[in-house]
Amino acid sequence: MATYTVKSGDDLSKIALAVYGDGSDANGRKIYEANKALIGPDMNLLHPGQVLQIP
Repeated sequence: MATYTVKSGDDLSKIALAVYGDGSDANGRKIYEANKALIGPDMNLLHPGQVLQIP
């Protein structure tokens, strides 16, 4: 499984666009669901330096 390190200004749509080439809500949610324990209940609250698993 690949990983992605969150940078300042990132959101799940930007990350999905970077890793999948498609920033759709469905792809952002897929990343969120794989990292829910790390991100927490607010999928819009990412912190620079977090390392996300990319399914």
